[in-house]
Amino acid sequence: MVSDPVTLQYILNNPSFHLSPTLQALMLWAFGPRSVILRTGNDHAQLRASLNPAFTAAAVRQYKPVFVKVAQSITEQLDNSVALSIDMCPLLSDATLKSISEVVFGCAVEELGADFVEHNTHLAHLGTSQSAGQILLLHRAIYLPTTTFGALRAQLNFANREGWRLVRQKIEAAKVGLETDGDLYGVLVNSNSLREEDIVGQTSVIMAAGQDTTANTLSFGLIELAKNPQLQNSLRAEIHAAIGTDHENIPYDGMPLLNTFIKESLRMYPAEAVSERVASEDVVLPLSESVATTAGERINQIHLRKGEILTLAIASYQRMESRWGDDANTFRPSRWLDGTVYRGEAIGPYANLLSFHGGPRTCLGWRFASVL
Repeated sequence: MVSDPVTLQYILNNPSFHLSPTLQALMLWAFGPRSVILRTGNDHAQLRASLNPAFTAAAVRQYKPVFVKVAQSITEQLDNSVALSIDMCPLLSDATLKSISEVVFGCAVEELGADFVEHNTHLAHLGTSQSAGQILLLHRAIYLPTTTFGALRAQLNFANREGWRLVRQKIEAAKVGLETDGDLYGVLVNSNSLREEDIVGQTSVIMAAGQDTTANTLSFGLIELAKNPQLQNSLRAEIHAAIGTDHENIPYDGMPLLNTFIKESLRMYPAEAVSERVASEDVVLPLSESVATTAGERINQIHLRKGEILTLAIASYQRMESRWGDDANTFRPSRWLDGTVYRGEAIGPYANLLSFHGGPRTCLGWRFASVL
């Protein structure tokens, strides 16, 4: 298990490390062989380069009206609720699903039908109910007549069917001169840099990857707010002062407390606490500090043999006292403003965190998630 930042950075940027057999099996089940997650080498680099234009900062700014509309919908639901307690998890999951539907596919979630919601929800539940042992032992048994495999096959079939329908819809709309680049799939179709089947091949991962991951981190952040009324009041006051009555032009960069709250939520509650990688050849792992072996010898590197599997302890890294301060296990957004946070080399795309991983396989939708 690895939490050393130098070692993590080396692993995430080194082509000698691949997804472990367990993770490969899970990703193949859930997202299909054309998913960018399962591509390797030049194939992965080329596909990712073609997908990037739909995930740039400029593209995400274009999607902000959708996020505002969804946030207003949640606010209205909360205002109209008469319950003494509210379960925010399904509410946030529904909100992120609506955002994905409109931003990615260019249509309301209702237009995609009940099957879209059902398959996404089922996949999320399956992802939390299967152990690593089950996945590893059964990764070649996708065609067995079990409930789990049946649900996965149904989800993949649905994603492929909807993906083809949406791509062809964008192509036909472009032919008659209609505007189609207001959503992610429209941008990809108009770029002419991807084969249709490669766009369709991302449907399953886009449908599922950002929904519960984002919603879960948000839910934990709201729990922290509920435990800290003073922080809650300060955050509310900052947002009201910054936005005023103009909900169209929200100055996100002008709300330091909101930004630190987002960073602290991502730090304390990453969507993926651990990940796995396997070495495809013998490698030497560097360490940021020397460590003592059981024999009492101090070493600055670790020799790893081909085929050995490493667990990347993302959650442990994000609670290291040497990086985040003596109170690293405490939810304290102000650490991002008072100089507590380590300012050295960055190993992730956002705030030196690994919540979106790092290196060539950094989550494409990290800007999407941080804005949402």
